[in-house]
Amino acid sequence: HQDNQGLAAARNTGLQYVSGEYFSFVDSDDYIDLNTYRKVCTYIEKEKCDICFWGHYRVNKTQSVMYDIPPKKLEYTGKEEILEMFLTNTLSGHPGNGMSFTGLSVCCGIYKTDLVKKKCLRFHSEKEILSEDILFNMEACICADKLSVYPEYLYYYRQRTASLTEKYRKDRFCAAVRLDKAMKQL
Repeated sequence: HQDNQGLAAARNTGLQYVSGEYFSFVDSDDYIDLNTYRKVCTYIEKEKCDICFWGHYRVNKTQSVMYDIPPKKLEYTGKEEILEMFLTNTLSGHPGNGMSFTGLSVCCGIYKTDLVKKKCLRFHSEKEILSEDILFNMEACICADKLSVYPEYLYYYRQRTASLTEKYRKDRFCAAVRLDKAMKQL
């Protein structure tokens, strides 16, 4: 328990205490398929990956829509393949080519605890940088030896007009510029 300091601070506190072999995130207003962890843990035991991503639905008051299609390539091994084939395509991918299937939300992934702890990966404050998930995932992917994509839709992202991502913030442009600079540094 801690005073509300924002999403990044809450996640970073969680990272201090995580003790399992793998961990993941679910935002408080979203939900996952009941079998997500059974399915994905079976898959990662077989694939021996550091990170595994999956697809998501975008949910509003009237419908759940699958976001993009699973990519054809599901396994990425080595820095060059992870950077050039997965990360670059995911960041610049357009819906329909399978590369935005996982998105870059940390809620559509499971991470090997040792990888994150050894590299001391942490979230940048969403008050400073727009889309802090992108930076965390970039850093995690850069550190990973192998990542996989589980080709199912397991996360349900609720789209709400009152959410943090939908609210107008006058500092949003400056936060986007800081994100761009940080991404270029990585």
